[in-house]
Amino acid sequence: MIRRKKNITLEFKCTRCSLCCREKGYVLFSKSDIERASKYLNLTKEVFAKKYLDYSEAYGFYIEVKDSRGCILLDDDNNCIIQNAKPEKCSSFPYWDEYTDSDGNLSRKKFDRPCPGIYEKK
Repeated sequence: MIRRKKNITLEFKCTRCSLCCREKGYVLFSKSDIERASKYLNLTKEVFAKKYLDYSEAYGFYIEVKDSRGCILLDDDNNCIIQNAKPEKCSSFPYWDEYTDSDGNLSRKKFDRPCPGIYEKK
């Protein structure tokens, strides 16, 4: 009898380690993301965008993480200042298309980032 290996799927429980907030890349903000974050910080959308975001025709509004200091929305204790109003891209991590299988499960084969919140599904 030949036994086939099951695809190993992963689970995620955020530990708030901020590793994902320190990787180089872009955090895109939709209009609803800006509205939610600005309301959370008691700022107007315009003030929030001017204080924290960059803009380009190609990306719209975004934050660029350039080095290990991380996202500008991290405070001195490595906590996101808009934790309860994070943009969709942040709140959906790690369940992004590039890390999931066709059923939406995290895939060991695809997920290749350091993250202490990832563990094997039992």
